[in-house]
Amino acid sequence: MLYNVKVNHEDLGEFESAEKLWQAISEADLVAGDLAAWEDIDDSSVPALLKEAKDQGFIDDYDLEEIPDREPLEDYLEDALEYPEHVNPVDEALTAVLTGAREFAGLKITDDQIQKYIDQIMYSPDDYTDKIEDQVVRAIGKVDYQGLVRWVDWVGGDDTAANLLNE
Repeated sequence: MLYNVKVNHEDLGEFESAEKLWQAISEADLVAGDLAAWEDIDDSSVPALLKEAKDQGFIDDYDLEEIPDREPLEDYLEDALEYPEHVNPVDEALTAVLTGAREFAGLKITDDQIQKYIDQIMYSPDDYTDKIEDQVVRAIGKVDYQGLVRWVDWVGGDDTAANLLNE
């Protein structure tokens, strides 16, 4: 399970591993008390680590939010890139996927590059289109959950992400 974690009101990010969370808390210098005991804290899961840390007084408070499975959102974006006719008219869908990659995943792509990709993909895919698609797929894997939700909604319209997760 993936969790978004805040400790002592500081956003630490997303964690699946309690060990990595333990390291992040330590590196952020959020631990108070006996550091030798901190070394032995229960790190069997993210929730167990946070509960134990608070109960033993190592941290003042925490906020833990389960992040739903990213896979339906990732699949949607990859399908929109591969089969854009299922989302909107092809050029609009591809423009939405690529501008969304720029807006929500930090893909460095210009409007001219997007248009070149669309022109090329419609007539004769080549190394250029493959390169852009690879960059988008990598961006999908790197964007945080909230960015992924906003990107999916950008491509498919408001609440597309929520509807996919409800299915």
